[in-house]
Amino acid sequence: MTTDSQGLIWVIDDGKRAGIDGIPEGAAKVVGFSSSGRVIASVEIKAPVLRQDMHLNDLRIDLNHGSKGTAYITNSSFGTTPSLIVVDLATGHAREVLAGHYSTAIQPGYMAFLEGQVRTYRPDHVTLPSGGANGIALVKGRLYWTPITGRGLFSLSTDSLSDKSLPETELRRAVRYEGDRPACDGLAEDAEGNLYFSAYEQMALVKRSPDGTFTTLVQSPLLGWPDGMFVTSDGYLYVTLGQWNRLPGFNEGKDLRKPPYNVVRLKVK
Repeated sequence: MTTDSQGLIWVIDDGKRAGIDGIPEGAAKVVGFSSSGRVIASVEIKAPVLRQDMHLNDLRIDLNHGSKGTAYITNSSFGTTPSLIVVDLATGHAREVLAGHYSTAIQPGYMAFLEGQVRTYRPDHVTLPSGGANGIALVKGRLYWTPITGRGLFSLSTDSLSDKSLPETELRRAVRYEGDRPACDGLAEDAEGNLYFSAYEQMALVKRSPDGTFTTLVQSPLLGWPDGMFVTSDGYLYVTLGQWNRLPGFNEGKDLRKPPYNVVRLKVK
């Protein structure tokens, strides 16, 4: 979930149901809430844009494009085709962009250290949480994203992303590589243009300043796979701790998760 510049809350529902195959029509949607919890928008993402292997993971809302705003969504993919989804919140028109592009894709040959143990991405034997475009942030007219199985940071102007007439070939050429960053799940941003990374290898939280300087904010064994992140107006960074790397599916059937499951916060400004 995220908030827009007016303080409304927005949630992405990827339509998946535990233990049930398939995403039924109407299940995948972007939902907006007022501060009191009233539903103020529900925009379905339908086929053919919606594919059954999609994992609509995270989103940002841009009120500077479209009469009611534009949603940018990362599709990590439960299959092999990660991408970005762009949704006009007024019309419901959705389009998929950068499918299979190197900036949204799983990085070939990827490896990571999870709690001191080396894990290599292999599609036939997955031993770490994996997928393409996942973390997302919106900073001063640019959208930033990071594949969960990769180390690059990429960006594109929202003017380009929201332009329905711009050919896919031009979008692909306009993607900017912003350098490497910590292997991470979620991203966050603040009003000053800082980016925050949930650095799961180091069990740390890391800040990237607008000039490209990285700073470790905190490192702790308590930060078991930091995931969703959000910076509040009063200067706190909130982080959910998922322990995703400890799931049975990544550990030969052994459930290594340890309650409690926490949300933590850190004063960052």
